[in-house]
Amino acid sequence: MKQKPGVRYVIVAAGGELAGVDLNQPFLDASGQNHASLSWGDYFHGVEHFLRRHACTLAALTGQKAGRGLPPAEIEQMIIRSEKHGAFYHISCVEVLSGGTEAKFTVSTAVSPRGRAWMKHEFNVLGNLNKMFNLPYLPPVYVLDEVNLRLDNGGVPATMFLSGWFDGYHEWHLTRQGGEQNIEIWDVKNGYRPASAAESYAIYQKASQILTLYYNPADYSEIYPWHHAAGDFVVRTGGEVDVKLITARKYGPVLTFPKAQKSNSFIALVYFFINLTVQMRLDKYNGVGDAAWAQAACLPAVVEGFFAAWREKEKTGGCSPGRVEEIWSLLKSFGRDELKNILYSLPAYYRREDPADLALIESNLDKHAGQLHDVLQDFDPRPDVRDGRAG
Repeated sequence: MKQKPGVRYVIVAAGGELAGVDLNQPFLDASGQNHASLSWGDYFHGVEHFLRRHACTLAALTGQKAGRGLPPAEIEQMIIRSEKHGAFYHISCVEVLSGGTEAKFTVSTAVSPRGRAWMKHEFNVLGNLNKMFNLPYLPPVYVLDEVNLRLDNGGVPATMFLSGWFDGYHEWHLTRQGGEQNIEIWDVKNGYRPASAAESYAIYQKASQILTLYYNPADYSEIYPWHHAAGDFVVRTGGEVDVKLITARKYGPVLTFPKAQKSNSFIALVYFFINLTVQMRLDKYNGVGDAAWAQAACLPAVVEGFFAAWREKEKTGGCSPGRVEEIWSLLKSFGRDELKNILYSLPAYYRREDPADLALIESNLDKHAGQLHDVLQDFDPRPDVRDGRAG
């Protein structure tokens, strides 16, 4: 197979772009092994077909960046970079070049029946959340379509969607180096590197803030499931640290409470917060290794992110059931044993949703209760009295 003029195919690995692409080599299946029937050529040509089918949308979006109308015929080149292979999707970055303008997009591809079903749902969830909240933390979504990846023998059906690409943002994961735990930022272009203490703090603070901003106190809906091991949050460094959430698989209440009484809204919010402090500590070493439990140093950042988001909700009138000081007073009133009791009610949920994490969570719950209690006692959400821990 040969690449068509105007389109270049690239495979990105940990060390950067691979030299040359053998289009006859097997593609990857959901487990990361060689696919039984698909080649890399089948995949890349399928993505190209999808992009050409929606060339008008691609040209219009690229033209928006240039501040002018752009007909499809003026697209000079497309570079399709295979970036990541996950359990359900394969992710490529598509770079569109026209007259000195460069625009980047994401094409997500699902081949397995389960992955295709998830993708259709996720496309709708992302679109709805972007309309509901109008926040800049999730990627915009543009087109969802079905494509045959191989045309002989009826083809292999795949689902693809086109969305925004967060340029300059990188995946990150916990790592162990010299017996010490740290965050490693996966900058493919400039090399993987350890995050500084300030960067690590900002990552947890902003990730916590993002999830809390999308929490709906009226019906207890939240973005869930999510996991650091899946690379759901990406970070941009160099100047002010910024964090984005690249996906939203579901949006709804995780735990069900009657909505008739204000006290139930407080209870639901407490469970959201407590679960957030647990989930934020979970990862896999290097993204694929053993289950990892982040050090307690992340907890002040998680707490600060939660209250920063609630302060924003307060400004826009979305802070029901209570204002920042009310929520702070409630959380600070819990003793270690009370926090422990709440935490011990969570494993039933993880047993259903994340059984691989269950043993790690259960072995750390007692210590987590004490650490969280100490952080809450020391924390003050009022900006004028905070002690600058994030610096």
